[in-house]
Amino acid sequence: MRWAGGWQRRRLARAIPHIIGKLAFVLAALSLAPGRVAAQDGQFGVRVATESDLRWRGYTLSAGHPVLSFNVNYDDLSGFYLNGSGLAEWRGGDPRTLGFDVSGGYSARLSSRLSLDVGAEHAHYRAAYPGGFVYGYTQIYAGLTRGPVLARISYSPIYFARKVQTLYFEAESGLRLPASLRLSAHAGVLVVLDQPPPPSRYRPTQADWRIGVSRPFGDAEVHLTLSGGGPSHQYYEGGFHRRTVLTAGASISF
Repeated sequence: MRWAGGWQRRRLARAIPHIIGKLAFVLAALSLAPGRVAAQDGQFGVRVATESDLRWRGYTLSAGHPVLSFNVNYDDLSGFYLNGSGLAEWRGGDPRTLGFDVSGGYSARLSSRLSLDVGAEHAHYRAAYPGGFVYGYTQIYAGLTRGPVLARISYSPIYFARKVQTLYFEAESGLRLPASLRLSAHAGVLVVLDQPPPPSRYRPTQADWRIGVSRPFGDAEVHLTLSGGGPSHQYYEGGFHRRTVLTAGASISF
């Protein structure tokens, strides 16, 4: 479906990426400022992880190849937070820079069981293989967490291509199992609000899902994840591929 409207809406749509960029900058500044003044008021974290395939909403961003990521995050006691990740792809035994992801936001507890989270995110991934697609998105999001359940909505004025606007609805939850195992589940629906004229590259509505099991070992963790999406397959490296994939990964936090 298309986002109908007059010149006012089109002007607003063109301005949204700049608004999001300024919002992300402000959130980052607010998150880092208290830490520079008094580090005891916040907490820094570093996480190194590897994944057999980088999946995003039912798609692969690494063309089925393993990735290595390095993440730095800061959480302030006021509720502001900032995250940044750099990723490398393993192809033919050699690492290759794949992309980055930065986000910032604010989290607040509304009650003993209900929390609110708002923020902005920007990511960019280079082509995972010669002739492949360059992926990137910018989005703002708002979510509510009650107990183990998270529900969130995200709006993107730039999703995987210029002038593609989307809404994404998602919900996820987790459950502790015996033997220190943890089961997690995720479901999401992507709705394309507006995109350039035909030929159309994106279906109006897409869905994705993910089920994973993980186990911590001190500061380290290993996990298996089964994920998929539809209704279409994904094209990369000269052919169409099923979107239902079993992946494995491990991480360590400092």
